[in-house]
Amino acid sequence: SSNNEWLSEFHVCDWYGVGCSEQNLVTDLILDNIGLFGPIPVDMYLLTNLVTISMNSNSLEGSIGTEIGKFKELNYLFLNANFLTGPIPETLGSLQSLSMLDMGANDLNGQLPGAMYFLRSLESLTLSSNNLVGPLLSDVGGLESLKELDLQSNQMSGELPSELGVLTNLTTLILGFNEFSGTIPSELGLLTNLLVLDLNSNQLTGLVPPELSLLNDTVIDYFGNFVWE
Repeated sequence: SSNNEWLSEFHVCDWYGVGCSEQNLVTDLILDNIGLFGPIPVDMYLLTNLVTISMNSNSLEGSIGTEIGKFKELNYLFLNANFLTGPIPETLGSLQSLSMLDMGANDLNGQLPGAMYFLRSLESLTLSSNNLVGPLLSDVGGLESLKELDLQSNQMSGELPSELGVLTNLTTLILGFNEFSGTIPSELGLLTNLLVLDLNSNQLTGLVPPELSLLNDTVIDYFGNFVWE
C-alpha cells in the first residue's frame, strides 16, 4: 500500500513515493492524493537535496515554513489542493533552480513576496484560488523564463504592470476573477507566443488596446470588465 513501507526496516529509498540519487540521497517526494494531513513535517526541510516535492490533493494545513528556502536544488514544487494558510514565505525567492511552482487551491494570503519576482528559471507559476491580495509588481519582468502565469480567483488589485510585455515566452496568462483596475496595458500585444489571455471579471476600464489584435492565435477573454473596443 501507499504507506506501509514508511518508517519500516526498508531503506528510505524503498519507501513509497521516495526517489533517491545514485548516492542514496533523497531527491524526490511524490506523495499526491494519499491522505496526508496536518502541517508540513519539519523534518522534510532537512532533505536539502530534494529536486521534486509533489504533495497535491492532500489535507496539509498550517503555513509554509521559511525553511523552504533551504531547497537550493528544487526544480518542482507542487502543493496544489491542500488547506495551507498564511503568507508565501519570502525565502521562496532563494529557490533559483525552481522551474515549476503550483500552490493553487489553498488558503494562502498576503501579497506575492518581492523575492519571488526574481526566480529567473521559473517557467510555470500557479497560485490560483487562494486569498492573495495586493498588486502584481512591475518586477514581474524579472520572471524572464515564465511561460505560464495563473493568478486566477484571488483578491489581487492595482493596475496591471506594462512590464508583463517583456515576458515574451508566455503562452498562458490567467488573471481573471481578481480586482485589477486601470486600463489593459498595450504591451500585452508584444506577447506573440500567447495562446490564452484571461482577464475576465476584474475592474479594468477604458479602451481595449488595438495592439491586442496582433495576437492572432490567442484566445482573449476580458468579459466582466468595464472595457470597450
